[in-house]
Amino acid sequence: EREKIMPKKKRFINAYDMIREWLRVHKPDCEFHGDAPEDVRDWQQSFRRHYRRMLGPWPERVEPCVEVTGEEDRGGHIRQHIVFDSAPGVSVPAYLLVPKGLEPGEKRPGILAAHGHGAGKADLVGVTRETNDPQGKLRVEKQNSEYALEAVRLGYIVIVPDWLPFGERRLADSWIRTSRCGGVCDMVNFAISYCGGSLITQNIWDAMRAVD
Repeated sequence: EREKIMPKKKRFINAYDMIREWLRVHKPDCEFHGDAPEDVRDWQQSFRRHYRRMLGPWPERVEPCVEVTGEEDRGGHIRQHIVFDSAPGVSVPAYLLVPKGLEPGEKRPGILAAHGHGAGKADLVGVTRETNDPQGKLRVEKQNSEYALEAVRLGYIVIVPDWLPFGERRLADSWIRTSRCGGVCDMVNFAISYCGGSLITQNIWDAMRAVD
């Protein structure tokens, strides 16, 4: 009798149905409409505001305390392994590629080289190829990853950080337990969210501090 009286209401119990309903109700509020350069510039400003809001607060700034932990002569350039601090409790390993022949006080354009999925910064600077790992060499060649080497050979100073959670910043598989989650990136993002942050925000902040 009660079921006949109460109005029927559509329910969204599982996460899939819930998200689909959100996507139906909450229409995109940053769509691009236009065909002129000024339309693009206006949209970019709007998108930047939206994206910045979604990233949340930046981590706290700290002194970088840069430490050179290794240096190799690679023929036409010097490859330094460095570590710097980007936020409280966060240290970032990176390679710094410096072309030879710089005069005292000479300045050169700098490039921040960002790696993709793979072995992290090692793929971009020649380290992966030097290990003689056939799979790593195939990945580097397929993805054309060694553009940091190409840049330093053209005279640029290049910094190549490891993003979380790749390279030296990758977690042990025993901690990740990939069989119980979507993967290492998801696991690290979950862990960072417990402290009110996000993986993408931390990596963007690390990139900003690398440029600093």
